Amino acid sequence: MGNTPGIYMNGPAEDNGIRMSREPIDARHSPRNIEDLCHNWRNFHAKNEQAMYPWATRFVMGFPLPDWQRDFVWTDEQQKRFIISVWSRADLGAYMVNEWEMKDGVCFDRYSNVLLDGQQRLTTIERYLRDAFAVDDTTGTPRLWSHVHRREQRRFMNVTFTRSQVKTFDERELRTIYDLRNFTGTPHTESERALPR
Repeated sequence: MGNTPGIYMNGPAEDNGIRMSREPIDARHSPRNIEDLCHNWRNFHAKNEQAMYPWATRFVMGFPLPDWQRDFVWTDEQQKRFIISVWSRADLGAYMVNEWEMKDGVCFDRYSNVLLDGQQRLTTIERYLRDAFAVDDTTGTPRLWSHVHRREQRRFMNVTFTRSQVKTFDERELRTIYDLRNFTGTPHTESERALPR
């Protein structure tokens, strides 16, 4: 690698005691699709699973939200752009949930299945599937989900949306994971667009 500063594997040869942060996220990643999300959502309603989360007051696609997570904040325009990304088969990143435990066989333990990252995206999908807003088709005509042909709907449902899963029921660890996943970037401004609007 030579002696060029900053190049991979060019640190001190002797152990100088410096230790870098070890990210506490030990997540399993599972490529899934939007249909898997909808299956979870359907089961949640069919089995009246809300009652199994007495500690939760908000849900998205059948996943409970922790009480310290922010509200839904995306604008109509942001929601439409995300749904267009789905239709375009763009990389949607991953949403993150916690494992579940149920010690009494009746209710899920606190923080079971909580959605730690992906609330804006999952809420947008849920709202779109409920016909809360329309998205332009290839002719520029706004179309509600219920107006889209089933063949096209199947194409949407088959888009990959990876699920990441962690397992911890320690609230401090969950809050740390949430912050690491949600406070690491700087939002773009309109002036930074690659294509003018």
